[in-house]
Amino acid sequence: MTLAPPAPSPAATPAGQEERLPVGGGADLHLYGLVRDIRVEAQHLSGMLEPVRAALLQTSAEARGPALADAVRDTGRVFRKTHREVAARLDEIHGLLDRHPSLYDRTGDAVANLENQWDEIAHALAWSDEPDVGELVPRLAVFDARLPRLEWQAAIVTVPIRVRQHLATKRVGGRVNFHEAFKDEIDSRDLRVELLRYLREHAASLGCVVDVPNGMLYRVAPGFGRRLASWVAVVGLATVGGYGFVALLTQGIPGIGLSFASIHGLAPGRFPELLGAWWGLLLGALGHVVVEALKQEQRSDSGAFTALEDWFVWVHVREAALIVTVASLGVILVGLAVLMPDPNSVAFVTALGAGYSSDSVLGLFVVRFETTASAAAEIVTDRLKVPAPG
Repeated sequence: MTLAPPAPSPAATPAGQEERLPVGGGADLHLYGLVRDIRVEAQHLSGMLEPVRAALLQTSAEARGPALADAVRDTGRVFRKTHREVAARLDEIHGLLDRHPSLYDRTGDAVANLENQWDEIAHALAWSDEPDVGELVPRLAVFDARLPRLEWQAAIVTVPIRVRQHLATKRVGGRVNFHEAFKDEIDSRDLRVELLRYLREHAASLGCVVDVPNGMLYRVAPGFGRRLASWVAVVGLATVGGYGFVALLTQGIPGIGLSFASIHGLAPGRFPELLGAWWGLLLGALGHVVVEALKQEQRSDSGAFTALEDWFVWVHVREAALIVTVASLGVILVGLAVLMPDPNSVAFVTALGAGYSSDSVLGLFVVRFETTASAAAEIVTDRLKVPAPG
């Protein structure tokens, strides 16, 4: 069966076409709500059938008879009420589609299939007040087979707008765990994976990147300019920012009297050496990213979001993490300069290796800093102690 794409996100739509997307008077939102109501009603029936299932499992005919009679009677009452409510909602949906052709064009197939699945469920549960035991088992099997299909058809209509609503609460690169967020919409994990594959094919209209194997949605900005800004921020911080950082460490700001020359290893004459070390750190970190991307590509399943598949968007989605990584290289540079204070002692190759293993090296520096800070704090505390009188 061919599935229609979800409605485009207005933010991702070229200028001048916005008027084609929303349906007047909020009819689209009305439709989504009605479809969700039908799905909830069908799922509620699943819970109401549990007493019938439990009674059928009774091995004793004497115990099974009364329990089954009570369960069938209670379930029948609930089903008749639910059937009336679903029928009313379907009538309302048909009215909406008749009044809004664009909405009909977008969702008509899914709504028709949803109604067909409900009709099968209704036929299966329309048993008499005293059904034959042998009749109930196949009827319940029909219900169990049709409910996931009804959930699927409802999800095709309602999940895309819910995805946009979830992503709207996230920053660029923020993620949504699809399985956690939509397990109430579709109970079957396998069907949720199929829905993720469907969403991946239309991710541009949703403003996200879909990582199918990991069940994650990552928010992306719809415009090219905002995505380019991620590259400008990361590359600018790594190059111009890095140059300025090394100059600040070694030269300070003479105009305001700011200088780090008193720190062993940050003498002004080390500017060329530490700038070369900075480039080594950057190249090492970049090499680590490339190697990890190659490994990820080799072991990733179909539908995974990998750096090699779409590097431009990958940098955009990971912009916050990449900025933190570049900033952490500055900490490593200071650590190398202080630990190896002699001129020309920080070799390019040393910096290259430190950049490649930046996570491990940074951890060692943090531990050393904490030890030094704790010792300094103890000295200050001892000096601040007031001697006891007398």
